[in-house]
Amino acid sequence: MRATTCGIFMVAGLTITALIIWIEGNPVHAQRNPLQQRLGKGLLALTVPAGPDKEFVALVDPVQKVMGVYQVDAESGEIFLKSVRNVNWDLQLDEFNGSSPSPREIRAMLE
Repeated sequence: MRATTCGIFMVAGLTITALIIWIEGNPVHAQRNPLQQRLGKGLLALTVPAGPDKEFVALVDPVQKVMGVYQVDAESGEIFLKSVRNVNWDLQLDEFNGSSPSPREIRAMLE
């Protein structure tokens, strides 16, 4: 159960990171995510509530394509580093962990 929850959070984090990197490169966007704060030099912070006593904070550097995920305990104020990842190579995959039809299968149908 715990591994599944962590896996879901990591997939969500990578998806959010990919979207942020895409948005940063896209000059047309009307609104920013209210959970997103821009820190100095392009660093982004996203908060994700995870119940009444904790939340996750993802720091994203869209320039270096790196993200770090922290868990913040609301009672004690402790911050735990959960994961750090360079997503540069992840974002160069054509497909991963997807369902059928894959992008490759769709391309083959259209050619």
